[in-house]
Formats: sequence, structure tokens, C-alpha cells
Amino acid sequence: MKIHIPTPNSLTNAFTQTFRLFDDQSEVGSLNEADVVLTTSLDELRRIHRDDKFFGLFAHRFSDVCKRQPENVYILDATNLMNGEHGAVAFKRAIEKWQAKDKAVSARRSEEVGPVAELSRSYTVLIVDDSHENLELAMRVLPGQQICPVSSMEQAVRLLRMEGKTFDAVLTDMHMPPDKTYRSLNLDIYGIKETVPYGFAMMLEATRRGIPVAIVTDANYHMDWVSAMFSNIKDATVNGQKVLFLNNIGKRWDIALKRLMEP
Repeated sequence: MKIHIPTPNSLTNAFTQTFRLFDDQSEVGSLNEADVVLTTSLDELRRIHRDDKFFGLFAHRFSDVCKRQPENVYILDATNLMNGEHGAVAFKRAIEKWQAKDKAVSARRSEEVGPVAELSRSYTVLIVDDSHENLELAMRVLPGQQICPVSSMEQAVRLLRMEGKTFDAVLTDMHMPPDKTYRSLNLDIYGIKETVPYGFAMMLEATRRGIPVAIVTDANYHMDWVSAMFSNIKDATVNGQKVLFLNNIGKRWDIALKRLMEP
């Protein structure tokens, strides 16, 4: 088992030595090579988190860390690492449990997307989605378009505010993890994969700059109140700009752009 430590310190080094008592195959590797990643910073975890690795987060104030984390994140009590409940033994059990689960590749990657929507011209489009798969899909279904894919609202707002940068349209996901767009927000109360309806904020940020927006969600409208609302509100005018609310096209960005710009 290969372990990667982005920011080594005495705590992570000591834990690695302890962990080797329970897994003598462990070794330190790069992030891409690693099976397990150890970090002492929630901010760092947010930056480097990936679905294909198992992460250990050391918490000095264990009770203050949000426990609603993805199943591949384990919170280690830094003040009691030899405790069976939160220490090296429990950590190894958690890794084995996670690795035993079927990690089938998303069907969306292998499925053919079918014919893409034909557009009469090339548009400069900002696409906002926290899923790398969805951003990769945008590259496939929008050939010939000038697209700028970003994975967070913070990145998107930075581009919108950039002098000389213009977009014909913004296509955005609805539910995305909270970030530092709004500095007053305390990110510590959220799990790193918990989401908020940032699509609404993205819509306001873009339309007030004169850019039409399509909000595209693939959330189940029988189980998600925002997606259910989309069934009753198909389009609107916000700050004088057209806004579409789409919940029944999957992540077909080409269809969203076609409906937004060439109805």
C-alpha cells in the first residue's frame, strides 16, 4: 500500500511509522501512485481530494470537524492515535472496507453520447461543474465551441471579473461544494463533498454582467426539491438576460447551449 503525504510533519511521519506495524507493505509515493493520502489540513483535503484515493484527515480538535465527509475520507483523532476507535488499526479497517467495495467506472464515460446538437456559430462559453467527468463530457459534445471549463464557483467568478474576458453564455451545474467565493462562509461546517445550490448564485453573478445562463442539473426531481422546482420553471428573465432551468437532459451541455442561444 502506497501512502502519500502532501505536507509531511512530525505527526504524519510518526503515524506512518505506526501504520507500518499493521501494513508492512506501505510505502510513501506520489499522489498519482498512492493508495492512501494523509493530510492535516481541511483546506488541503478540499484541494487534492479525488474519488480514487483513500484519505486520512488528522484533526487536532476531533469534535469540531464536520463528520459528513465522503466515504473515502477518514477522520483521525490526532490526540489519540493509538485508540482502537480512531487510530491506526481502525484506519486500516476503514481502508480495507472501502477498497472491498465495487468501484465500477461510471457508465457515462463509456457510453456513446449520440449525435450532438448542431449550432449555427461558435460561442465562447463558461461551463461550471464540480465533476471532472461532466467537464470532460462538455469537451466531447461541444466541438468547435470555445469553452472554458471550471470546477468551482470561485474559479468562475474570478473569470467573470477578469478585465477583457467575455462570454456569450454560462452553463452551470446547480449543486456544487461550497468554496471561498463568499469569504464570510465557514467551510469547516461542511463535508468536502457536501453541496449547496450555487447555481442560483452563479445565475445572478452572470446575468448582472449581461450574460445569459442555463442551469443544468441531473439531480432526481423526485428526490431533490430544486430539481422538482425546475419542472415548473423552464425559463425566466433575470437582470434582463434569459435563464433556462433544465433537469431532464442529463449533462448534455450541447442541448443546453442550443436551447439557450438558438431556440
